[in-house]
Amino acid sequence: MKSTQKVSDMSKYFTDTDFRLVFQPFKASSIDDPSALSRTLHEEIELKYFYEGNSTLIIGTETVEATVGDLVVINPYEPHSTIRFGEDGGHYRFLMMDLDFFLDGSTGGLDLRAMMIKNGLTFQTLIRGDAKISDIINRITEAHAEKKPYWKLAVRGALLELFALLLNEYSIKPNEEGCGNFRAFETVEPALRKIREDYDKPISLDELAELCNVSKCHFCRLFRNAAGQSPMRYLTEYRLKIANLMLSGSGESIGTIAEKCGFEEQAYFCQCYKAHYGVSPTQSRTKKQ
Repeated sequence: MKSTQKVSDMSKYFTDTDFRLVFQPFKASSIDDPSALSRTLHEEIELKYFYEGNSTLIIGTETVEATVGDLVVINPYEPHSTIRFGEDGGHYRFLMMDLDFFLDGSTGGLDLRAMMIKNGLTFQTLIRGDAKISDIINRITEAHAEKKPYWKLAVRGALLELFALLLNEYSIKPNEEGCGNFRAFETVEPALRKIREDYDKPISLDELAELCNVSKCHFCRLFRNAAGQSPMRYLTEYRLKIANLMLSGSGESIGTIAEKCGFEEQAYFCQCYKAHYGVSPTQSRTKKQ
C-alpha cells in the first residue's frame, strides 16, 4: 500500500472559463482501494464539508479525523488524501476554487492569490461545528442544484460570505505559528515529493538536499521554514502516519508494515511508534479493533 503524490493540473476540471469552480458530492476512498493513499497537491484551494459518516484525511504529515458538520480546508500546495474505513465512509461536499475566482478586474476583488501565495496566509485545516458555515454550504448546494436564473451570482455571493467568515475567524496570518513559507516550499518541493513517493526506501539528507540544488545546511533551514520541522523528522513522521493507517486498515503483520513503511528494523519502528503515539503498534491495533 504505497502512497504517491504529484503536482496536478486542475484546470481541466474548470469547464466554465468564467466560473472556475467545482462543487459536487463525493465519497472518500476505501482503505482497501489501491489508490486510497494516492496523494496530490495543487495550487487551487479545496474545501470538504462532511454531511454523512466520517473519514481520515492525511494533509501534509497531519492526520485529520472528520465527521458530520466538519469543514476541512486544504490550502494551496498541501499534499492530501481522504480515506474511509468499511462500507459506511464519509460523504462530503467537494469544492475546489481557482485563487483568482473573486477577481473581476475591479480593484475591490478578493485576491486570494496575493493573500495566500505572495503573503503566506493560510486557513485552519479542521473547522468543527460552525452553524454559519453549514448554512452557507447548504445555500450553495441548493443554488448549484436548482440552477435558477442568476444562480452563479447566488453562489459567488455565498462564497464571498464564506471566505469573509474564514478570513475573520479561521485564518492564520503570516509569521504566526503554523504558517507555511511558500517561497521555501518552492525550493524544497522536490524533497517533499521524494519523501512521499519513496518513503518505503532508504532516503538520506544528502540526497534530499541534492534534489533541491542547495547545500545541506541551507536545505535544512529552508525545509524547516516550509514544513515546520527537520527533513528527517518529517520523513519519520510521514512513515509513521502511513503505518498507523495500515495498522487499522490491513491485517498484515507489524514487521511487514514496518518494512513497507521504510523502517529497516521492526524494533526501531516500534520504538519510534511508541515515542510518537504513546503506545506500541500492537496496543494501537488492539484499541482500533
